[in-house]
Amino acid sequence: MNKLAFVFTCLFFSASFLYSSVTIDADNENIQYVGRFDFSNSKSVRLDWSAASINAVFTGTSIQLRMTDNRSPGNAPNANRYSIFIDSAFVDSHSARVLMAVSSMTVYTLATGLADTSHTITIRRRNESPYSYSSFQGFVLDDGKTLLAPQPRPSRRIECIGDSYTAGYGNLVIPVNSAPADSEHQDADCAFGPIVARYFNADYSVIGISGIGMAYSDGGGTMPPVYQRSLYSDASKTWDFNWQPNAIILYLGTNDYRGTPSDPSQVVFETAYVNFLVTVSSKNPNAHIFCMYTDLTGIIARDYIKNAVNTAKATLNTELIHYVSFYFYPTDEESGSGRHPNYLGAQRLASLLEPYVAVAFSTASVDITPPSNIANVYDGTGADIGHTPSLTQLSANWTSSADAESGVSAYWYAIGSASGATDVVAWTSVNTSTYVIKGSLILAKGTTYYFSVYAVNGAGLHSSTTTSNGQYVENTAVATYLISGTVKTSGNSGITGVALTLTGTSTGTQTTWLTGTYIFGNLTLGTYTLTPIKTGYTFTPANRVYTSLSADQTNQDSTGNINVSTPTPPPTDPEDPPEIDPPLVDAPADSYIDFEQ
Repeated sequence: MNKLAFVFTCLFFSASFLYSSVTIDADNENIQYVGRFDFSNSKSVRLDWSAASINAVFTGTSIQLRMTDNRSPGNAPNANRYSIFIDSAFVDSHSARVLMAVSSMTVYTLATGLADTSHTITIRRRNESPYSYSSFQGFVLDDGKTLLAPQPRPSRRIECIGDSYTAGYGNLVIPVNSAPADSEHQDADCAFGPIVARYFNADYSVIGISGIGMAYSDGGGTMPPVYQRSLYSDASKTWDFNWQPNAIILYLGTNDYRGTPSDPSQVVFETAYVNFLVTVSSKNPNAHIFCMYTDLTGIIARDYIKNAVNTAKATLNTELIHYVSFYFYPTDEESGSGRHPNYLGAQRLASLLEPYVAVAFSTASVDITPPSNIANVYDGTGADIGHTPSLTQLSANWTSSADAESGVSAYWYAIGSASGATDVVAWTSVNTSTYVIKGSLILAKGTTYYFSVYAVNGAGLHSSTTTSNGQYVENTAVATYLISGTVKTSGNSGITGVALTLTGTSTGTQTTWLTGTYIFGNLTLGTYTLTPIKTGYTFTPANRVYTSLSADQTNQDSTGNINVSTPTPPPTDPEDPPEIDPPLVDAPADSYIDFEQ
């Protein structure tokens, strides 16, 4: 699959484009909407619930998005943000391109330079509703291009109802409390509910608001009146409940009990909970409802939730309502802003919940086992090393994990000054790579450093952590540096099999991988020349010269162009008559040629 040249430029709708294009309105029958939307104006569809997605299949080499945002201008930290997936899907927290919406009607160029064929696009809201709504007006495609019939949606559906844990508050913050919980550091795709949904290959809708309670909340409101809205921000718009889930995950109660005089009594809380279950069940009569309790909720709510579940089951004479309780409290590594679960914590929370939710899909085969453990983590880039001469760089490689059901989707690593610790580098994904070279470190001579690695499968389950036996920083160690980058086409696709030759203070050769990437590590202060070579290609720049390498050099990219030879014309037959150009004739006075500027 080609890498995409994503350019999130903002072109106002009134601008004149330099090419012909076709506008696709929001009411086109080939656009799929998943989640809650307000369709009052079919040409301008509003959305504000997190994880709401817009899906389509388009033809052509480019696509633009037409959207108006209701956010106040200049409020960038709390701007509405959207994940953009073209010919791809969610893999991990770094797999999406992110669009930050601006106020007023804007046309966003999402991709150019694509192959002239069909492509899929998904636009999914990352942040929760209180940041204001957006209005989707449609797409702009190449002239003569169109939307095709959409791909079938998954038959399974999961709805997630809850507070900040459900919405994904601060879940992109690593390490704990290292950044604010604004919209930049929130992605509903990384919350536990969507992880559970992807595990079951289900569509999902998230009704989550930070600070909200069941019967009481100190400023966050309560869920029962909000649940029936199409938009959180507009109480006049009522949802029609045509989208029917198979499973509903309900996780509320934390904000009801904060140890204040305003905390609701047992009777008030249980009554509100039972009434809400009656409403949810009546709106979704065939759905299994899973009412969660974990240690994050607070011990006082545990028995209240259980009592409410039993009362609702008896009232409705149903076995579709379930009480789910297990121990969960995120570690420092699993905590984001305000000790809310980050992506790692959400993965573990999801793995605890998945066996319960499986009852809603009892006829399906699901992956409930984690990927195999990584057998060995080796210090260095090859055979295991016991020491390193570098004060600024560490590397490791490891054996592959395996998962027969949902496959290995990513590896995560961390570096610590003790076995299993993460004090040097916090948990970081390297996608599916089985090695890492980490530069720009500040290491101490005479100290041993350890790599820890685990694998994550397509269901979000992760293996046990495997740790290396450590590499000792020599007392004679010096600073070392790396040079890395990508060799790609003018269309931004990686070129594999390019030989990069490094000469100078040190020498070496690297061959680009499938994605066109390369990396040279453990380079000391000195002069180097880097030259890309592949038969049939010309590269720009032809080489790179580093006269005094004294810092890591990343993003050292090169562009490769295929050499096109001009064919030699056949010899002229002397007996052939010469070609004679036709005489020039003046154009009629009433004709003209108009070049569109």
